Amino acid sequence: MVTSLYSHPFKFTEDNFNLEIDKTAHAMVSAGLYYQGLVLQDTSKNEYDAMWFAFLVGLGWETYQGFRYRKHGGFSLHDLQYNVAGIISAHIQKKIWFYFKKIKSNRKLTDFSDK
Repeated sequence: MVTSLYSHPFKFTEDNFNLEIDKTAHAMVSAGLYYQGLVLQDTSKNEYDAMWFAFLVGLGWETYQGFRYRKHGGFSLHDLQYNVAGIISAHIQKKIWFYFKKIKSNRKLTDFSDK
């Protein structure tokens, strides 16, 4: 496979930041890969490993597109930035979720201790 990749030239594609279905898919798939990385590990630790997992999958896909540009259009830095945005938004969403879950569980414990 490595020799197959070297036989093809690499191409960067001219892209933009317009929010299209392709960009939305990059962001959502990267967010999903981040959550999948958390599920494969213990969710209380190694959340940065899950970020790296999602980023490296996206980087690998973009690199593949760069070598197979006739079929996929080429390597897009804008797509990669949408991948990073999806990972960051999923990470922030997780932090907010666990913050409110912690507050809710603390209130229940306080309510039980008052009785």
